[in-house]
Amino acid sequence: MVNDNPLGQIWDDAANHDDIYVSSEPMHLVVNKPVKLVIGAKDVVHSVGLPHFRLKMDAVPGTPTTIWFTPIKTTKQMQKETSNPDFVYEIACDQMCGAGHTGMRGEILVETQQEFDQWMKNKKPKWAAIKKEMLTNSRDQALVTTSSASKGTN
Repeated sequence: MVNDNPLGQIWDDAANHDDIYVSSEPMHLVVNKPVKLVIGAKDVVHSVGLPHFRLKMDAVPGTPTTIWFTPIKTTKQMQKETSNPDFVYEIACDQMCGAGHTGMRGEILVETQQEFDQWMKNKKPKWAAIKKEMLTNSRDQALVTTSSASKGTN
């Protein structure tokens, strides 16, 4: 669906054409590469917590906030250092914000640039799907217009 744009991206802006949507899998970050998280909220105050990075930032409705950090160890390095093969970096809401609070959590996978690039190869930018659908819709519209015009000439 062309109107499937939950992040409100402006498709005329070429900077949006390589963006991917990720919602049900870990956030992938590259080790030793600065990360900028722009945080927002729609309803109530939330607080984005990144305990392993010793960071926390409030998410206030209508007021975007920003956290900068640089992960210095991969998830694999941390699994080895902690002797915990199940270690994961966590991201969670640290503010009691309502009934869904306990479900507001996720994982962060810190990896090498090569691992990140391999993961990205399997992702399709949202723009690619939107563009394909827009082309299909315009072709379908052209077929309808052409067939309607030809019916009128008989």
